[in-house]
Amino acid sequence: KKFILVTRTQFFTHRAVTSTEPFRPLPPFVLPLSLSIHFAILPLAIPLVVLRPRHLFTLSKSRMSASTFRALPLPSPLPPPIKHCAESQIYLLPLSSVFPCTPSLSSSKVILKHRLSKAYRHPTLDARLIKQRTRSEIRAMVKARRGGVRCPTIYAAGKDYIAMSYEADGLTVRDYLNSLPSGGDGVLTEEESKALTTMTRAVIKLHAANVIHGDLTTSNFLLRKEDGEVVAIDFGLSQVTSGNQQSKKRKAGADPSSGGGGGNGNKLEMYAVDLYVLMRALETSHRNGAAMAMKVQQVYKEESREGDRTVHKVAEVRARGRKRECFG
Repeated sequence: KKFILVTRTQFFTHRAVTSTEPFRPLPPFVLPLSLSIHFAILPLAIPLVVLRPRHLFTLSKSRMSASTFRALPLPSPLPPPIKHCAESQIYLLPLSSVFPCTPSLSSSKVILKHRLSKAYRHPTLDARLIKQRTRSEIRAMVKARRGGVRCPTIYAAGKDYIAMSYEADGLTVRDYLNSLPSGGDGVLTEEESKALTTMTRAVIKLHAANVIHGDLTTSNFLLRKEDGEVVAIDFGLSQVTSGNQQSKKRKAGADPSSGGGGGNGNKLEMYAVDLYVLMRALETSHRNGAAMAMKVQQVYKEESREGDRTVHKVAEVRARGRKRECFG
């Protein structure tokens, strides 16, 4: 008996397959059973897709995705803050107050950054600014982690708060540098040079990832005692620039190092201002600050892809600052 070549569509995979076997129809109970399963799951999936709150979300260790949105209320009551900032308060909480966790993780700590409402702003504008700045900070931290920069892991976030990992063994670079013995006027010790080099490499990775920190100081870098790596913190003033701005300028025939730019401003100018803020912080907050600032500038110029042009732009930014000091 000859078999007839039959092309049929499989019900579950929806793929057209060619078979030399004789056509055998599906059992009569398969179609009603599959339809009943589909209609039983559909009402459960609609609230997850349509009704999920998009203003609250959780994040994995390395990325932010819309599929991870989840309602997590702010823990209450909050303990006294460990630090007061201009726009936020920092709390140290147990991990169990943010997430239900296993007993082995109940002793873990998290840092909760809560943005404060300002009474002088209109309530609608205040809520919008808090939400936008919180999202901008999260976006910059996620972008920095993707670029290889060590920064706290975000566990959860809401419209006005971020819960992130607590670096228990970290010491600010400022405290570390001040604790080291001085090598003399204008002379850096080996430990100081190593710490400054590690910090500058983190800044280079930030700029390579198109992240402008906005508040680069030695107080916003933690030095881990375990491995000597630097952790960048406090992205409250940070912003993410577009990655194709320089290429657009080159195609248009403009000089990418010149002033002006698109919606995010000139990237090179923003990198220079970011680096200049760090150098000024070193000069004003540390002994041998001038030598430390020159060390940071040297490492940035040697190891950054845009090092030469950025350092040249830093000189222009410094000159503008001097004119402002002279003429007001």
